[in-house]
Amino acid sequence: MKKILVPSLLLTMVLGMMVASPVVFAATASPSASPKASASPTASPGESTDPNSTETTEKLKERIDKVIEQQKDKVKGVMDSLGLKKRAQVGEVQRVTESSITFKTSKGSQIIAITPQLVLVRDNKKATIDDIAIGDWVIALGYQKGDEFQPKRLQISSTSPRPAKVDALIGTLRSNTKNQVQLLGRFDKQLHAYLIAKTTVFQDQRGTGIKREELKLDASYILLSTFNNSTSSATIIRSLAQ
Repeated sequence: MKKILVPSLLLTMVLGMMVASPVVFAATASPSASPKASASPTASPGESTDPNSTETTEKLKERIDKVIEQQKDKVKGVMDSLGLKKRAQVGEVQRVTESSITFKTSKGSQIIAITPQLVLVRDNKKATIDDIAIGDWVIALGYQKGDEFQPKRLQISSTSPRPAKVDALIGTLRSNTKNQVQLLGRFDKQLHAYLIAKTTVFQDQRGTGIKREELKLDASYILLSTFNNSTSSATIIRSLAQ
Protein backbone atom coordinates (compact mmCIF):
# COMPACT_ATOMS: atom_id res chain seq x y z
CA MET A 1 0.00 0.00 0.00
CA LYS A 2 1.24 3.38 -0.87
CA LYS A 3 1.49 5.90 1.89
CA ILE A 4 -0.26 9.21 1.34
CA LEU A 5 1.98 11.93 2.41
CA VAL A 6 0.42 15.21 3.45
CA PRO A 7 2.54 18.06 2.40
CA SER A 8 4.19 19.61 5.39
CA LEU A 9 3.06 23.05 4.38
CA LEU A 10 -0.65 22.08 4.46
CA LEU A 11 -0.24 20.33 7.82
CA THR A 12 1.37 23.36 9.29
CA MET A 13 -1.47 25.58 8.17
CA VAL A 14 -4.18 23.37 9.71
CA LEU A 15 -2.42 23.15 13.04
CA GLY A 16 -1.95 26.87 13.07
CA MET A 17 -5.68 27.50 12.51
CA MET A 18 -6.66 25.13 15.36
CA VAL A 19 -4.34 26.89 17.77
CA ALA A 20 -5.42 30.36 16.69
CA SER A 21 -9.22 29.67 16.82
CA PRO A 22 -10.06 27.34 19.71
CA VAL A 23 -13.70 26.13 19.79
CA VAL A 24 -15.51 27.41 22.87
CA PHE A 25 -18.75 25.68 23.94
CA ALA A 26 -20.90 28.04 26.09
CA ALA A 27 -23.82 26.66 28.07
CA THR A 28 -27.05 28.42 27.26
CA ALA A 29 -28.70 29.58 30.46
CA SER A 30 -32.38 28.82 30.79
CA PRO A 31 -34.52 31.95 30.92
CA SER A 32 -35.46 32.88 34.46
CA ALA A 33 -38.58 34.78 35.52
CA SER A 34 -38.09 38.39 36.28
CA PRO A 35 -38.53 39.11 39.98
CA LYS A 36 -41.97 40.54 40.74
CA ALA A 37 -42.00 44.00 42.07
CA SER A 38 -43.40 44.15 45.58
CA ALA A 39 -46.76 45.91 45.81
CA SER A 40 -46.47 49.25 47.40
CA PRO A 41 -49.40 50.61 49.43
CA THR A 42 -51.57 53.05 47.55
CA ALA A 43 -51.81 56.31 49.34
CA SER A 44 -54.89 58.46 49.31
CA PRO A 45 -54.41 61.90 47.84
CA GLY A 46 -52.56 64.03 50.30
CA GLU A 47 -51.83 61.05 52.60
CA SER A 48 -48.42 59.68 53.32
CA THR A 49 -47.73 55.95 52.87
CA ASP A 50 -45.06 55.89 55.50
CA PRO A 51 -46.59 54.35 58.65
CA ASN A 52 -44.05 56.16 60.77
CA SER A 53 -44.73 59.57 59.30
CA THR A 54 -46.25 62.26 61.53
CA GLU A 55 -49.11 62.86 59.06
CA THR A 56 -50.18 59.20 59.04
CA THR A 57 -50.04 59.01 62.83
CA GLU A 58 -52.21 62.10 63.22
CA LYS A 59 -54.87 60.80 60.80
CA LEU A 60 -54.95 57.46 62.60
CA LYS A 61 -55.38 59.25 65.92
CA GLU A 62 -58.26 61.30 64.50
CA ARG A 63 -60.05 58.15 63.37
CA ILE A 64 -59.61 56.49 66.76
CA ASP A 65 -60.88 59.61 68.57
CA LYS A 66 -63.94 59.71 66.28
CA VAL A 67 -64.82 56.08 67.03
CA ILE A 68 -64.39 56.68 70.76
CA GLU A 69 -66.72 59.70 70.65
CA GLN A 70 -69.37 57.70 68.80
CA GLN A 71 -69.22 54.96 71.40
CA LYS A 72 -69.42 57.54 74.21
CA ASP A 73 -72.65 58.94 72.72
CA LYS A 74 -74.18 55.44 72.53
CA VAL A 75 -73.18 54.63 76.09
CA LYS A 76 -74.54 57.97 77.32
CA GLY A 77 -77.85 57.33 75.57
CA VAL A 78 -78.15 53.90 77.17
CA MET A 79 -77.25 55.23 80.62
CA ASP A 80 -79.77 58.07 80.32
CA SER A 81 -82.52 55.68 79.27
CA LEU A 82 -81.82 53.45 82.29
CA GLY A 83 -82.96 56.25 84.57
CA LEU A 84 -86.23 56.79 82.67
CA LYS A 85 -89.50 54.89 83.07
CA LYS A 86 -92.39 55.01 80.65
CA ARG A 87 -95.44 56.63 82.21
CA ALA A 88 -98.94 57.76 81.19
CA GLN A 89 -101.17 60.30 82.90
CA VAL A 90 -104.91 60.58 82.26
CA GLY A 91 -107.07 63.52 83.19
CA GLU A 92 -109.75 66.05 82.33
CA VAL A 93 -108.64 69.42 80.94
CA GLN A 94 -109.26 72.29 83.36
CA ARG A 95 -107.33 75.15 81.76
CA VAL A 96 -105.76 75.89 78.38
CA THR A 97 -103.27 78.65 77.48
CA GLU A 98 -101.00 79.23 74.51
CA SER A 99 -98.05 77.71 76.35
CA SER A 100 -99.55 75.07 78.67
CA ILE A 101 -102.56 72.99 79.65
CA THR A 102 -103.76 71.97 83.09
CA PHE A 103 -105.64 68.73 83.62
CA LYS A 104 -106.94 66.91 86.67
CA THR A 105 -105.66 63.39 87.36
CA SER A 106 -106.45 60.93 90.12
CA LYS A 107 -103.44 62.32 92.00
CA GLY A 108 -104.21 66.00 91.51
CA SER A 109 -103.70 68.70 88.89
CA GLN A 110 -100.92 68.39 86.34
CA ILE A 111 -99.50 71.19 84.19
CA ILE A 112 -97.81 70.36 80.88
CA ALA A 113 -95.86 72.91 78.86
CA ILE A 114 -96.59 73.02 75.12
CA THR A 115 -93.22 72.72 73.34
CA PRO A 116 -92.21 71.97 69.73
CA GLN A 117 -91.06 68.52 70.91
CA LEU A 118 -94.52 67.63 72.33
CA VAL A 119 -96.69 65.81 69.78
CA LEU A 120 -100.42 66.56 69.97
CA VAL A 121 -102.86 64.04 68.47
CA ARG A 122 -106.65 64.11 68.16
CA ASP A 123 -108.74 61.55 66.24
CA ASN A 124 -105.48 59.95 65.02
CA LYS A 125 -104.43 63.24 63.38
CA LYS A 126 -101.83 65.80 64.31
CA ALA A 127 -103.40 68.57 66.39
CA THR A 128 -102.54 71.97 67.82
CA ILE A 129 -103.26 73.79 71.07
CA ASP A 130 -106.39 75.24 69.42
CA ASP A 131 -107.85 71.71 69.24
CA ILE A 132 -107.93 71.38 73.04
CA ALA A 133 -110.90 72.64 75.05
CA ILE A 134 -111.87 72.66 78.70
CA GLY A 135 -113.69 69.41 79.48
CA ASP A 136 -111.65 67.36 77.02
CA TRP A 137 -109.74 64.34 78.21
CA VAL A 138 -106.03 63.84 77.60
CA ILE A 139 -103.59 60.96 77.84
CA ALA A 140 -100.06 62.24 78.38
CA LEU A 141 -97.41 59.69 77.38
CA GLY A 142 -93.80 60.20 78.38
CA TYR A 143 -91.07 59.30 80.86
CA GLN A 144 -90.71 59.65 84.59
CA LYS A 145 -87.28 60.60 85.91
CA GLY A 146 -87.38 60.91 89.65
CA ASP A 147 -90.16 63.37 90.49
CA GLU A 148 -90.11 64.91 87.01
CA PHE A 149 -92.58 63.82 84.32
CA GLN A 150 -91.33 64.40 80.74
CA PRO A 151 -94.28 64.24 78.30
CA LYS A 152 -93.60 63.29 74.68
CA ARG A 153 -97.10 62.73 73.26
CA LEU A 154 -100.51 64.12 74.16
CA GLN A 155 -103.63 62.30 72.98
CA ILE A 156 -106.83 64.36 73.12
CA SER A 157 -110.41 63.05 73.28
CA SER A 158 -113.86 64.46 73.99
CA THR A 159 -114.73 61.38 76.09
CA SER A 160 -112.96 59.79 79.00
CA PRO A 161 -110.52 57.02 78.03
CA ARG A 162 -110.95 55.42 81.42
CA PRO A 163 -112.92 52.16 81.41
CA ALA A 164 -116.50 52.49 82.56
CA LYS A 165 -117.31 51.29 86.05
CA VAL A 166 -119.90 48.52 86.14
CA ASP A 167 -122.43 48.55 88.98
CA ALA A 168 -125.56 46.63 90.02
CA LEU A 169 -128.60 47.73 91.99
CA ILE A 170 -131.66 45.92 93.32
CA GLY A 171 -134.60 48.21 93.87
CA THR A 172 -138.17 49.23 93.19
CA LEU A 173 -139.03 51.03 89.96
CA ARG A 174 -140.32 54.51 90.83
CA SER A 175 -140.13 56.30 87.50
CA ASN A 176 -139.98 55.31 83.82
CA THR A 177 -139.68 58.31 81.50
CA LYS A 178 -138.42 58.63 77.96
CA ASN A 179 -134.77 59.24 78.81
CA GLN A 180 -134.31 57.65 82.23
CA VAL A 181 -135.59 55.37 84.96
CA GLN A 182 -135.45 55.79 88.73
CA LEU A 183 -135.16 52.98 91.26
CA LEU A 184 -135.40 53.12 95.03
CA GLY A 185 -132.54 51.05 96.40
CA ARG A 186 -133.59 48.09 98.54
CA PHE A 187 -130.67 48.41 100.92
CA ASP A 188 -129.73 52.10 100.99
CA LYS A 189 -133.30 53.40 100.58
CA GLN A 190 -132.09 56.09 98.21
CA LEU A 191 -133.41 57.08 94.80
CA HIS A 192 -131.05 56.35 91.88
CA ALA A 193 -131.47 57.69 88.33
CA TYR A 194 -130.13 55.99 85.18
CA LEU A 195 -130.06 57.11 81.58
CA ILE A 196 -131.74 54.89 79.00
CA ALA A 197 -129.76 54.26 75.78
CA LYS A 198 -130.60 52.53 72.53
CA THR A 199 -128.54 49.58 73.72
CA THR A 200 -130.38 49.17 77.06
CA VAL A 201 -131.89 45.69 77.36
CA PHE A 202 -135.22 44.99 79.16
CA GLN A 203 -136.00 41.45 80.42
CA ASP A 204 -138.68 39.63 82.38
CA GLN A 205 -137.91 37.31 85.31
CA ARG A 206 -136.97 34.48 82.91
CA GLY A 207 -134.49 36.63 80.99
CA THR A 208 -136.72 36.95 77.94
CA GLY A 209 -136.55 40.28 76.15
CA ILE A 210 -139.52 42.62 76.66
CA LYS A 211 -140.44 46.15 75.64
CA ARG A 212 -139.73 49.10 77.85
CA GLU A 213 -143.44 49.82 78.16
CA GLU A 214 -143.86 46.48 79.93
CA LEU A 215 -141.87 47.65 82.94
CA LYS A 216 -144.18 48.01 85.98
CA LEU A 217 -143.93 50.71 88.60
CA ASP A 218 -143.40 49.58 92.20
CA ALA A 219 -142.12 46.20 90.92
CA SER A 220 -138.69 44.87 91.91
CA TYR A 221 -135.87 44.90 89.37
CA ILE A 222 -132.15 44.29 89.22
CA LEU A 223 -130.40 46.94 87.16
CA LEU A 224 -126.87 46.73 85.72
CA SER A 225 -125.25 50.02 84.79
CA THR A 226 -122.02 51.65 83.70
CA PHE A 227 -120.64 54.82 85.23
CA ASN A 228 -118.59 57.13 83.01
CA ASN A 229 -118.07 60.89 82.89
CA SER A 230 -120.24 61.38 85.99
CA THR A 231 -123.16 59.63 84.27
CA SER A 232 -124.81 56.29 85.05
CA SER A 233 -126.36 54.47 82.09
CA ALA A 234 -128.58 51.40 82.35
CA THR A 235 -127.39 48.40 80.36
CA ILE A 236 -129.79 45.68 81.58
CA ILE A 237 -133.03 46.00 83.57
CA ARG A 238 -134.43 42.61 84.60
CA SER A 239 -137.62 41.92 86.52
CA LEU A 240 -137.45 40.03 89.85
CA ALA A 241 -141.22 39.56 90.11
CA GLN A 242 -142.49 35.98 90.34
